[in-house]
Amino acid sequence: MNNSSNTECSPDEDGLALFEAIKKNLGIRSDLKLEVFANQIFRMAECLSPDYEGDYWKARMISDSVCYLVPTLRPTWSVRVNGNYFEGEMSSDAFGITVTLFVLNQIANTTEQEKDITIYYALRNYALDHQDAALIMAAID
Repeated sequence: MNNSSNTECSPDEDGLALFEAIKKNLGIRSDLKLEVFANQIFRMAECLSPDYEGDYWKARMISDSVCYLVPTLRPTWSVRVNGNYFEGEMSSDAFGITVTLFVLNQIANTTEQEKDITIYYALRNYALDHQDAALIMAAID
């Protein structure tokens, strides 16, 4: 299990705390890019889990430059990845890491910018020490 300290940032009524955490930790400068990122997270959650019908999300910061998002309404999620035939159940935290990794991978592959690639691998390396590491790695494989 990962013993690295992380802090949570739960959204306030307007969700501003969540958005500010994402902007700060992922280096997103424009509000439009932030909206696009959030929508990618929500769409990816829908694609990966038949259980997903919307949720409240919180950000977990693992360093000054890396965070991931976690849905908060369920303790576990059924996950199906059509591209690699993964099917399993994982904790909300593992599901959040998985969803965020899928989105960060899409971004890194699209932009091919070193910063985006570095953020993806930093979260992936963090996930290797997670209690559900085997499930996360199988899902993103």
